[in-house]
Amino acid sequence: MFDLDEEKISFVYALRGQGTTKLSRLRPGERVSLTGPLGNGWEVPSGRVALVGGGVGLAALFLAAKRYKQTDVYLGFTDKPYLVDAFSAVAQVHVASETGNGGHKGLVLDILNMEGYTACYACGPEAMLSSLRNPCQEKGVPLYVSLETRMACGIGACLGCTIETTRGYLRVCRDGPVFNADEVKFDV
Repeated sequence: MFDLDEEKISFVYALRGQGTTKLSRLRPGERVSLTGPLGNGWEVPSGRVALVGGGVGLAALFLAAKRYKQTDVYLGFTDKPYLVDAFSAVAQVHVASETGNGGHKGLVLDILNMEGYTACYACGPEAMLSSLRNPCQEKGVPLYVSLETRMACGIGACLGCTIETTRGYLRVCRDGPVFNADEVKFDV
């Protein structure tokens, strides 16, 4: 559950490996060590911004929704939506799910119209991020994506999170995780 209190940190994660499995076994009150923030984040926008999140990627957009006043949030889910109430407390929210739970039946791209936005910030599955490129380009809206690449060291030493870009190979943990989508060579 997201907490709107600035003194706390919340996590949204999917069980995918040893790290998230260990995280899921923590009990309230247990301590963890964190290193961060790492890499770069969203630029402070000028104008109206569309925030587009899919799956656990929507968590990367919450602080932006909370801090940037001219935002509309578009959330996409496979089935049952989550964290909609937290986002609704800070921004206008639009929901889509493949099953129709919580809003539009279909993909988040079905409910997104880029008209009137000065930027689009997105985080979620790579296929969703790649699909956002055309609607943004058609309306002349810059698209910035926060990538969910698996990271090992988090400081750029292991090169485990390297992606191909128009500037060569870059490390998501150090050079990202936010990139201009025009420079990312998606694998989908």
